[in-house]
Amino acid sequence: MASSEWRVAVIGDMTIDWLLEERSKYRSNEYEDRLRTQVAVKWLTGGVFLLRSMIEEAVSQWAPAVLLSVPKVLVFSPEIPTEETLKAFENPYRHSFAVLAHYGERIRVKEYLGFSEAPGAEISSARFRLDPTPTPNGLINVVVVDDAGMDFREEKANWSELEQATKVGLAENDRPWVILKISKPIGSSEGKLWEYVISRVRDPDDWLADRLVVLTSASCLRDAGAGISHDLSWERCIEDVAREIQRCPAVKDLADCRRIIISFGPSGVLYLDRINDARLCTLAFDRERMERAWWESHRDGTMFGYGSALCATVVREMLRHRLKPDFPRALQEALGAMERLYSAGFQCVEKNGVSFKLGGVFEPPAEPGHAVVKAVRLYQGSDSGLSLSSRQDNSPDVIHRLARHIAVGGTKYFRRINLNGSAYGHDIPIGRFGKLVTIDRTEIEGLHSIQNLITNYRTSVKLTAPPLGIAAFGAPGSGKSYAVKQIIKTQEADERDPKGPPEVNEPIELIEFNLSQFDSPGELVSALHRVRDIALGGKIPLAFWDEFDTPLNDQELGWLRYFLAPIQDGTFQQAQTLHRIGASIFVFGGSQFDRFSKFKQQAEASPPESKVLDFLSRLRGYMDIASIDKQDNESDFMLQRAVVLNDLFQRKGIPTVRCAEPSCPDKGAHYVFDVQLGVLDAFLTIPSYHHGVRSMMAIMEMSRIRPGQQFVRAALPSPTQLDMHVKGADFLDFARRGAAPT
Repeated sequence: MASSEWRVAVIGDMTIDWLLEERSKYRSNEYEDRLRTQVAVKWLTGGVFLLRSMIEEAVSQWAPAVLLSVPKVLVFSPEIPTEETLKAFENPYRHSFAVLAHYGERIRVKEYLGFSEAPGAEISSARFRLDPTPTPNGLINVVVVDDAGMDFREEKANWSELEQATKVGLAENDRPWVILKISKPIGSSEGKLWEYVISRVRDPDDWLADRLVVLTSASCLRDAGAGISHDLSWERCIEDVAREIQRCPAVKDLADCRRIIISFGPSGVLYLDRINDARLCTLAFDRERMERAWWESHRDGTMFGYGSALCATVVREMLRHRLKPDFPRALQEALGAMERLYSAGFQCVEKNGVSFKLGGVFEPPAEPGHAVVKAVRLYQGSDSGLSLSSRQDNSPDVIHRLARHIAVGGTKYFRRINLNGSAYGHDIPIGRFGKLVTIDRTEIEGLHSIQNLITNYRTSVKLTAPPLGIAAFGAPGSGKSYAVKQIIKTQEADERDPKGPPEVNEPIELIEFNLSQFDSPGELVSALHRVRDIALGGKIPLAFWDEFDTPLNDQELGWLRYFLAPIQDGTFQQAQTLHRIGASIFVFGGSQFDRFSKFKQQAEASPPESKVLDFLSRLRGYMDIASIDKQDNESDFMLQRAVVLNDLFQRKGIPTVRCAEPSCPDKGAHYVFDVQLGVLDAFLTIPSYHHGVRSMMAIMEMSRIRPGQQFVRAALPSPTQLDMHVKGADFLDFARRGAAPT
């Protein structure tokens, strides 16, 4: 093969996408209006045709320095239909249908209507042949198989090009990379193509196993029965995927494949590479938005083709570095391409055609816009199916603790996290809920779980539904009620957005009670009446029951028995009258237990007559609010403090200046909070705060910070005043040293 040419073969399922472009401002079900509503019928080639066009565009948008040194890339696929040869419903293609709408200057999909069978000529193997056919001596560098779960996978004759390009006797330098892009249904019993591929993968003498990359999506794995969590944390996604490909019967064949790429849409892509008995996991991800959050922030219509954009970017990397592709970089570039694909939308071409606006979509950015976490190593285990490496940088919180290797300079790394008013470290996933920002995995998962519970309750609630019971645990001052308020504010902000979900429209009203201030159960009845009044007014009351775990008349956890009927039946009794509460949300904030696990232990040890276990069984979710105090000699607490300080500095109005900190790699390139480093180190390194985040807030409020001026050591209060919230002498000593030891 001439070195001046690289060849890519694209084979697989073919579709024609029919797009109905709305031309009227409204729709109507009225008979008289049938002639007033108008649509324009557009069409777009999909499947392998779309994938081919994206690969051609991707390889044309290499970085200029690389572009001068690469050979010409030829992409082969089956014959692409044209407007002259295509006749609706008289051709052997599968058809999909969708409705297009205009969103400002962008054209995107408003509604998917579904797929239909090929209604025309019978599909034959000849339909899947490459056009033009490569010359007999023309070897293929990359073979892309687009298995969309339609006709291609059913007959071996359809993938004869794959067999020809991956012959067993090929010399090592002539062996192509192979991408199997597979859609649902996925599994060992789905199609002869998979049986063919997996039989070769399991053959120890077949080289294909080392050159094959299986590309699929998390939604396909979920549809096959894999238990991959939705929107909890990226750490859990890694663990769920690694576990399910080992244990889920429908997808366990994937465990035999060395390289697997799993897409979570434009928010994240996971790459798994098996090395000996371990899985090396690499995740490229949006640090602030998981799957659902990404879709909710992009509501101006939707797009398809994300999987093809990912595949095209990986193909480009395989050509760019044939011997050892840099898959992590490809994943980063793919996420950027998927986001730009959405931003660009469609464009109308010719008379009846539609195409993607691909110009610039695959252009590699100067700086990666997404985080990448490498070298998370997962091992097979006999009990749980996998275990995490015992190395320090692969501890159970498999992502944000990887940042530890950056912290070799004491507090310098954590200063950098805090100094930049919006950056919290390159490879740290962030949970953002209104003004609350956290990097603690347990807290992120808990807050996401509560957010999902509240959303699901509101979308399916009935007026007679019993209250939704949720518990919140954390040390005093950790911000339990603040976290709940921020979740509510996040939902309210979504609903004020005119593009927000229309099904969520019942407003929430927060009402707070502190049970430690109640003297008798009669006061609880009065509180429940207040909750009921809000429900009768057409809102969903969210009652925050603070210090629910305080004693009642010297009886430990004595209040809990009085919440059994309200949560279970949605009723409470006053004298001889039974009152219905109505749809509502009960959040119980603990004071004695800073973790749910401790409360559960107490519940299990309590006598049956206390009804504590009965109360526990009625809860539908819980969240643990992370502590900001130093624990177990770990430095993770400084990460959480740095995030909190960013928020506090911003709310306090601390001015910003150009970065001058020597430890910052981009010194002078951005603005940072104007805080003396000694003060910052004191906030970051003091072992504990007496009242959690409240103490951090109090110290700032007690300090004499002049508007528009630097927050300096002299602004701090006296040691005796600081003693209210920290060990004052130690705090000031840290501030004087400028950088306390970690």
